[in-house]
Amino acid sequence: MHRHLLLLLLLPACATSGEAVFGEDSAADAAIDAPGTAPPRPEDTGTGPEPTEPIVVFINELMPANDGAFELDGETPDWVELYNPGQTDIALGGFTITDDLETPRKAVLDDSLVLPADGFLVLYASDTDAGPEHLPFKLSSEGEAVGLFFPSGAPADQVRFGALADNLSLAREDDGGAQWAVTATPTPGSANVIE
Repeated sequence: MHRHLLLLLLLPACATSGEAVFGEDSAADAAIDAPGTAPPRPEDTGTGPEPTEPIVVFINELMPANDGAFELDGETPDWVELYNPGQTDIALGGFTITDDLETPRKAVLDDSLVLPADGFLVLYASDTDAGPEHLPFKLSSEGEAVGLFFPSGAPADQVRFGALADNLSLAREDDGGAQWAVTATPTPGSANVIE
């Protein structure tokens, strides 16, 4: 019985997720916890499964009011940038992303999407099905939340933000870091620049 009690006490500590809260009046004071991590994935070594590094994925930057700062095929979609600080590519098939935390499976990411090791991937909040990088919703320039979830449904990362003016992005000051800032120098698909 003591083992079961100990297990129940440890489970809530293992289920934490990263969530940044960014309000209209608190640009420098956004708080974030450590991101959620998935268990290590086994590798096929021929000798049985061996654990690899835990999977960590960050929502690293977003732009909810793109009015020409970034163009894709003649369009100016809102966008969300993901960042992988690890040394292994992450297959994103089955991960989900949403702008409504009550509906975490709003968009299921396609098997073709891979987040490169120590790299970035931009998802376009275009409210279209133009391809696997396009999401079936747009971001609100008035503010909302964006959540990324592991295929298991566990939170990977979340950010809540307030109103942002056209062509400004909300970005982590350091890629994968805890502090967020509003910047007029958006960097979709590359390291953040805060000026």
